[in-house]
Amino acid sequence: VLNLVNALLMAAAMTAVSVRGAGFGVRLAIGLCMVLFAVLATHGSSWNWFYFPDDYTVAMMADTIIGWTLAAIVMAAILRNGRLDPAT
Repeated sequence: VLNLVNALLMAAAMTAVSVRGAGFGVRLAIGLCMVLFAVLATHGSSWNWFYFPDDYTVAMMADTIIGWTLAAIVMAAILRNGRLDPAT
């Protein structure tokens, strides 16, 4: 459920820029900024404040970055002009 809510938030942000005519690259950049923010806010903070092991932190960061980057690519490709484009 949390991942669904996160995906809806990312899609909402991409839709907001799509309404203004932003293309695939801008939508993807918005998604990637959200991914980096999430990684640094969660795993980066845990590593810094709670002294999580470096290997664990890197693995968790990589997992989050890879998974959400793939999701961002798909969402950026599907969302066009502030709506879902069934042609893609």
